[in-house]
Order: sequence, then structure tokens, then C-alpha cells
Amino acid sequence: MTEGELRRKVGTLRLQRGHRCFALDLRTGNVFEVDFPSDSEDGKSLILDGSHIYVTALNPRNAEKKFNKMLSPSGSQIAK
Repeated sequence: MTEGELRRKVGTLRLQRGHRCFALDLRTGNVFEVDFPSDSEDGKSLILDGSHIYVTALNPRNAEKKFNKMLSPSGSQIAK
């Protein structure tokens, strides 16, 4: 974190046993795994990007299902 950055809490994600954190890039529709940095003070902080949505899931397929459910109440699929 640089001097100009301000750190504030915007939400929480709690990883369940065996789950990983995934992000959806809203610009491209890509789903990818996000690692929690080990160098943070509490070991649980994640620097968030405003153009991503984050969820925890067992695998990428389940993460895509969660993103679809969050973004579309009708159940339509995210374009790949």
C-alpha cells in the first residue's frame, strides 16, 4: 500500500473449509481465482478492485453458478 492509498473496510468474505475466493471481471466476464496476500497485517485482507465481484466457492464452476444467480434473477448464463 502506498502513502496515498486510504484503507477502509468495504465488506467481509469468510472462506469455508476447502473453498477458494473467485472474482468476476465485469468488463470481460472472466472468472478467476484470487489469492489472499500473506503479507497483510491480519492475513485475511484482500485489496478490492471496483470492476470485480467476489465470491467464495469450492471450484470455478460453482463460482460461475453463484455469479449467474447474483446477476440474473431469470437464471440466464454469463456470456463467455
